[in-house]
Amino acid sequence: NSYSCGNTTATQINTGNLSLNGYGCFVLNGAAAGSGYSQINTTGTVSLGASSTLNVTLSPSYVPAQGQSFVLINNDSSDPVSGIFNGLPEGSVFTLNSVYQFQISYVGGSGNDVVLSCIVAPHAWTGASNALWSNPGNWNPTTVPVAGDTLLFPSGAANLTNTNDLPAFTSFASLVFGSNGYALNGNAIV
Repeated sequence: NSYSCGNTTATQINTGNLSLNGYGCFVLNGAAAGSGYSQINTTGTVSLGASSTLNVTLSPSYVPAQGQSFVLINNDSSDPVSGIFNGLPEGSVFTLNSVYQFQISYVGGSGNDVVLSCIVAPHAWTGASNALWSNPGNWNPTTVPVAGDTLLFPSGAANLTNTNDLPAFTSFASLVFGSNGYALNGNAIV
């Protein structure tokens, strides 16, 4: 199987030994390996060369949850992963789509898999219930945002015109908009 950078469709590649010396390209479009996010399944050794570079694309319409993990390289053998992606030692944190922070591990999963874990995720507006910010059913995760949170207003959400009925002058870390067309009403924010 093959997969090229720039492809926005998740796929699952199966291989024996894996020796990667270029780009490792993965997309995160959903929670399921192979259909939601890209995954390489190996039945042999995994070697990441000094010039191997991790390239991850997070779909702007997908909202991963904080604590969610993605096994990018599923190593079914008992041997450890040899090497690291360039500039990403064990436990490194990087940001995708300006608001999501992911941590990489080369000893994740069953102890020898390459795993990304979402460690910071904003409250994402879904507008699924109504137009009020105080309704937990309008947010992913389904809790009401609190001071210090980052709020994400992604493309494809319902109720683009919505009302902040939380306490006036609540201080949020930031508001991030994934598309045009939003109209925010209601109480002032900091």
